[in-house]
Amino acid sequence: LLGSSTGHSSAAVSTESEVVPDQSSSVLVRGVSKPTSKVRVYDKKQYCLFCSKPLSKIARHLEQVHRTESEVVKALSFPKGSKDRKTLLDHLRNRGNITHNAVVVQHGEGELVPCYYFLFLLLLLLLLLLLLLLLLL
Repeated sequence: LLGSSTGHSSAAVSTESEVVPDQSSSVLVRGVSKPTSKVRVYDKKQYCLFCSKPLSKIARHLEQVHRTESEVVKALSFPKGSKDRKTLLDHLRNRGNITHNAVVVQHGEGELVPCYYFLFLLLLLLLLLLLLLLLLL
């Protein structure tokens, strides 16, 4: 997953990632990708709430694969570009990422997906506190 990019494979991207310093787990939190060219790179993966697959275009996936799910039907009932549609699809995207992050923390391995980059440090701190708590027990 790390270093792979979808969309434009010829675009160079430098990705900053940090590994949580713990020998018993291998949790990775991906940082911000900085494109070295002017071509947009879609390399951040969002996790599907329904099938747990990592995807770079989650809205399209929900529309094509999970169009019969009640929450997706509700979101797709609004016109494209509307605020309501975007809000509902964002909610589904965030719930998929949160579900994925819970599994990563529970198993102690995998890649955490921060909702926003400024929450990156908060997630890292939370994970370190959780690991410290587990070590104390």
